[in-house]
Amino acid sequence: MPPGGIAAVVLAAGKSSRMGEPKALLRLQGSTTFLGAITATLRFCGVTEIVVVTGAHRTAVAAEAAQLGGATTHNAAFESGRMSSLKAGARAVRERGLRVPLLMWPVDCPAVRPATVARLLDVANEAHHARRPEIHVPVYENRGGHPIVLRSAEVARLEVAPLEANLRDWLRCGVSRRVELPVDDPAVLDNVDTLADYATLLAREQALEPEGAPA
Repeated sequence: MPPGGIAAVVLAAGKSSRMGEPKALLRLQGSTTFLGAITATLRFCGVTEIVVVTGAHRTAVAAEAAQLGGATTHNAAFESGRMSSLKAGARAVRERGLRVPLLMWPVDCPAVRPATVARLLDVANEAHHARRPEIHVPVYENRGGHPIVLRSAEVARLEVAPLEANLRDWLRCGVSRRVELPVDDPAVLDNVDTLADYATLLAREQALEPEGAPA
C-alpha cells in the first residue's frame, strides 16, 4: 500500500493532435518530460503506487513510464474521451488490490508544486482515516483545478460510469462532499492543449524560482 494510503493515476491517453507529439513526452525543464515531472513530484510527496493510463501513443508513453519505473494500463477506448481513461485507471487500481483514495492527475497539467500536492494528500488522508465522504479539489482564484483526490467509494463508482458521463456531474450524483482546497499555485489550472499553451507554461516556469524541486 502506498505511504499514507493514496494511489495515483496519471491520465496520458489523448491524441495530442494539436501539439503534434504526445503531451506526456513534452519537455518541462531540461530533459524532464511532463510525465517525468509528475512522477517525480508524486514520489517526492511519498506516493509510490503510480499507474499511467496510455492510449493513442501507447508505445512511446509506456516506454517513458517504464524508464521512470512506473506501471501502465492501456485504454483501448481512448477516443471516447477522458471518462474512458478515468475508468481504465480506476480498474487498474482495483486490479492491483488497492482499496484506497485515488489522486487523478492529467498529464497536461505537469507543473503543480510539490507543496500543493503534499497539502492535498494530507487533507485527503485525514478525511480518509476519519471516514469523511469527501472529494478534494485544489482551487486557485476561485477556479477548480487538478489533480483531484477521490475517495475509494467514488473510485469504485467510476468503473460503472457511462463513457459519455462528465466527471463533475457524475460525482455530484454520489454521496461524497466536494471539498475545495485554496492553493497559491496557478499550475493547478493548466491545460496544455496547444503550442501557445505550452509556450505560456514554459515562460511561467522559467520565471519562477526553484521551489526545492524533486529530483
